[in-house]
Amino acid sequence: MENAVSLALALTNEVNSSFNSLRPKIRPVVLNQTQTDNIAQSVPNELVVTLPVGSAVVQLGAFESKSLAQIEWQRLEALLGSVLTSKNMVIQKAESGGKVFYRLRAFGFDDLSDARQFCSAVNDKVACIPVVTR
Repeated sequence: MENAVSLALALTNEVNSSFNSLRPKIRPVVLNQTQTDNIAQSVPNELVVTLPVGSAVVQLGAFESKSLAQIEWQRLEALLGSVLTSKNMVIQKAESGGKVFYRLRAFGFDDLSDARQFCSAVNDKVACIPVVTR
């Protein structure tokens, strides 16, 4: 986690937090209904805090604050381009060893296999771990 925090802090100077892409956001053609229950899908890349159990997501990092996670998401959008635009940003608060941290995850996969394919496609550029929510 310290490496992720160090990276995020280093990137804070490089990334303008008010950066907005000129490229329009693209919605997925088909959404899997079982994964989208109880989740507002009206805007791609919106912050979602809770997901249904069994949802396939990919973890892209863990950070000391929500704002650092959001900065990293913006950096990843610029780095990965269209690969990430059809996914929704998820920042989940977690605790381990008495310390609070925030997981940065991407949501919008049909299943775990789809999440694994995504990680394989971006593995040379970013750390990516496919997981199923519990």
